[in-house]
Amino acid sequence: VILRGTYSAVCAPTGTAFFDTTGNTGLQTQGASNVLAGVIAGLLGQGYQSITAAVLGLHLVGLSAELYAGRYSERSLTATSLIDLLGEAYHQLEAK
Repeated sequence: VILRGTYSAVCAPTGTAFFDTTGNTGLQTQGASNVLAGVIAGLLGQGYQSITAAVLGLHLVGLSAELYAGRYSERSLTATSLIDLLGEAYHQLEAK
């Protein structure tokens, strides 16, 4: 289960919860949840375990929103903007 909010959470069936603080109010835009679902589905297709795909997907989409807000206003964030920045967000994670 994914609970999106100021502090988003991914809750596993075992009762374990993972929290993520990335993102901003721009993620309330229409289509952001669809982008998140698509990212998670793509990660599952690459062979990630479901909990890992959910945690990583949530973080990538949140990081994409933060990258956008660093350049523009988060109020103008669109689902397409999130998609456009996913590669950069993934690259930032790989660099760490």
